[in-house]
Amino acid sequence: MTIVQLRPPEMAINECLKRVVPFWFGRDVHAESGFFVEYTEGAAAEIRMLRPVGEVNQLQMADTSKVFAEGIDFVVAPDRMRILLTPTSRIPYLGFHERFPKKGRPMSITQHRDGTRNLYFSEGHVFHDQQVVVDYVAAGPYQGVVPDSKLRRLPKTATLLRIGKPLRVTVLGDSISTGANASGATGAAPWQPPYPQLVAHALHRKYRSAATVTNFSVGGMDVRWGVTQVAKVIDSNPDLVVLAFGMNDASGRRTPEEYARLTQDIIGAVSASKPDCEFILVATMTGNPDWSYAAPELYPKYRDALIGIETTGVAVADVTSLWMAVVAKKSFMDITGNGVNHPNDYGHRLYAMAVSATLGC
Repeated sequence: MTIVQLRPPEMAINECLKRVVPFWFGRDVHAESGFFVEYTEGAAAEIRMLRPVGEVNQLQMADTSKVFAEGIDFVVAPDRMRILLTPTSRIPYLGFHERFPKKGRPMSITQHRDGTRNLYFSEGHVFHDQQVVVDYVAAGPYQGVVPDSKLRRLPKTATLLRIGKPLRVTVLGDSISTGANASGATGAAPWQPPYPQLVAHALHRKYRSAATVTNFSVGGMDVRWGVTQVAKVIDSNPDLVVLAFGMNDASGRRTPEEYARLTQDIIGAVSASKPDCEFILVATMTGNPDWSYAAPELYPKYRDALIGIETTGVAVADVTSLWMAVVAKKSFMDITGNGVNHPNDYGHRLYAMAVSATLGC
């Protein structure tokens, strides 16, 4: 018997490119993510939007399995910043009491900060299967933080991109950088790749430079583990190294000073063998503030510590500030893939937007 190994489906490149266009550009917003939640008992479940909604072009399940009808399944709230479910809606939602299940309930984790309740939680594509994406025409601009280009800090990378030379990128990080809960990593439609591949597509679109990505990230790891992986990074012969730690460091309550020092140790060890190599330091997303292992006070301190070691050849991609600005307008449930510490497809897009912006895309 011959066993045929089928290659998993991949998102079309043109769709990947649409997904790395920053949501703050232009008027057409593509596939903004949401998880309908009943935030007030007895009220209509809702999703909160990043920009005022002028016209909804399409609202569908995130896995593209079903398209819903305005006026039948949902309505835009008068403030234009929320979309509400109708009483007859076919769209799944999370009820008021389902947000924090009782202990022992399935699809939950016993790590609520208050110690009396669970958090709604699951790995795989469970969250993705209940989330929606919205294409809409914005009725106004986005009011919030946007990442800046740091390409001036990366002169060798900038030169390779501008002359269209191939760029060798090595990624070293935790489960987020492995692609955790991106639909392409969980085997669910529409099979969006994790953020490193989205960045590669963005670079090719902007600079016509082919970026090859080598990814040594491993779930559950932190920056101290990263120090032990330097030999692998050097052997990959990178032009640009993307270091993306912080989530697990914060859960372990590592100090910002030690976090920065260990990051510098990685940079120094790689640079000793690869003096022309440059670095992007990714400031992490924030965890669910209701999660007992989240450290809301540490994430911005880690970001600031990384910014403190920026120099020629080292630039920070500030996912932290972008993520916090988005969560301030939306909900953590709208952009998480597991409920506590992983991004969904849209969260990976936020990572890609921040890293791409750092590279001038």
